Amino acid sequence: MGELLPHEVLRFDFDAIRVEARRQERVDPANLGEHKLASDIHAYFVNQIIPMVLQNDRVYEAASALVTQHADSYLQRLRESGRSAFEAQTGLRELWQKVIGFLQTLPPKALPGATVSLMKPSDFMKLVKFDELSSRAQAEANSLCRWAQDQEWYHLNVTLGKIADTYEMGLPRVMFVVQRAMKVQSGRAPKNTDGELLAPACYIDWFSSSAGDGHPLYPILGDHGLVEFYRVARNVANHHKGLEWEPGTDQVGLKDRGTTLAVHVQAFQQRERYLVYICDYGLRAIWSAFCEREKGAISDDLFDKYNNTFPKDFPSGEGARVRYYTRP
Repeated sequence: MGELLPHEVLRFDFDAIRVEARRQERVDPANLGEHKLASDIHAYFVNQIIPMVLQNDRVYEAASALVTQHADSYLQRLRESGRSAFEAQTGLRELWQKVIGFLQTLPPKALPGATVSLMKPSDFMKLVKFDELSSRAQAEANSLCRWAQDQEWYHLNVTLGKIADTYEMGLPRVMFVVQRAMKVQSGRAPKNTDGELLAPACYIDWFSSSAGDGHPLYPILGDHGLVEFYRVARNVANHHKGLEWEPGTDQVGLKDRGTTLAVHVQAFQQRERYLVYICDYGLRAIWSAFCEREKGAISDDLFDKYNNTFPKDFPSGEGARVRYYTRP
């Protein structure tokens, strides 16, 4: 791809939101509609937030404060949770390949004729006629199932941690700029408190009372059921007990004081992606616009910290060489 400036790499990584959402729809038909949701979020940042950071001083001021005061702590947390998530996803892909490879070695009599969709890797045991397996194949199946259940448990806990981090730290940061942009658009006068980074619930309450159901972020931030899920998940992630999970089911249990939520594993993972679409991708859009306008040492430093957040094999910028604004 040649050379890219920091804001171009960030913009490239932001644009990947639609590719990821389309991939999720191909992986599981239950994710149908996710691409439209992500595309609407993408269009909102492209058509409204990015131009306002570039052209409006009040919104640029918010983006600048986000970069200079609040980016470091979030990027450090993203570095921790993001690497765990990347490791868990990589392990899950390898596990699926192992399961498929094992099934391909079995004789026809050990497998049913009908095609069955597997929700998770350990479900392969539902396909197998165990009595038709050799003792060696039975031992291999049991070992593979135990490994699968361990990986599934790990992946769910990593996902829960990612939800908590994104809700607690990512959402306030992206809404710090989104709120400023919405206030400017509606002609509201500045307030002394506009420069304060608020708790996620404060931004959600403000958004719910200020945005209509046609707003691109409303399907997530305006959905009371989703908002309650994120609040409970954040709390459960910090409990001494954590989430509940029975390997033989597809339900994730979240208990927070008097609230108990049972969420299908597919919905659990999808709801994590919804937050990522708004926060992780949204922050890339905001940072990209800031860098494009500032074009200086602050942007170079921000990009270095962003770039160091991810593993070396993370697909950022499609391998392009970075040309800094102030460095040779």
